[in-house]
Amino acid sequence: MRFLKNVKLSILPSISKKGTEASCVVGDYVTKAKFPSDVSEKWFPTDTTLLMGVRPDPTKSFIGCEAVWKFNVSHIHKKKLVSANLRIITFRTHAGISVNYDLVEGIDSNEAQKYLEHQMLEVREGTEHRLKKVLVKKGYVLINDRLVDEIDLVPPVPTGRYHGFNKLEPFPIVTFIKEAINEKKDLVIKLKVDPMVYWDIDEITIDSLVIEESTFKGWLVQAFLLGAGATLGVYAPKFFGWISKVVGGLF
Repeated sequence: MRFLKNVKLSILPSISKKGTEASCVVGDYVTKAKFPSDVSEKWFPTDTTLLMGVRPDPTKSFIGCEAVWKFNVSHIHKKKLVSANLRIITFRTHAGISVNYDLVEGIDSNEAQKYLEHQMLEVREGTEHRLKKVLVKKGYVLINDRLVDEIDLVPPVPTGRYHGFNKLEPFPIVTFIKEAINEKKDLVIKLKVDPMVYWDIDEITIDSLVIEESTFKGWLVQAFLLGAGATLGVYAPKFFGWISKVVGGLF
């Protein structure tokens, strides 16, 4: 019966939370309200920027970071929802998820075992390519406690010591929103970084929210009204005539 309906797409307002509006943050992180002397104030484009992975005490060991943002999505009609994206927003160009491999390789190798995962990768040394066991850092994106992206921060080859991604592609999350609505829970976004991985979070945003609304096509409504009017025009006189005879027979 879809051909009998008009389909209209409506865009809902985006839902955003600032970096510091995380409901829970554990591990290495700093904010503009409180940051150590070795952190520059210029790293904070806003008062609500969250720097994940940065040690609040530079004399302590790295322990990584985990942060959670919760979104109430109960106002969204799950059956009508056709589009929704998650965006992890970093304002500064070079402040996305990243790692400095000079720092990684500068720590004691025994200590590195606590921090890093070894992977066999093909690297270029001079004019040759060969497999080499390297220490790879990672970041993680989880939605409703399910891992949706594990980001390998592979050491750059052959040059460059700082590696990462400023912008991540948006994640389509219609399924996750409907899941949260079904379970009458918040949509939960969790970001994690390995020790010595940095990620500046300015905003977590759910946008491109689109719902599909259907109405009967105008011509169908008009046809129904015309048909009803025509039927009433034909039978109304007979009906009222019959009523008059019945009533007249009673007196």
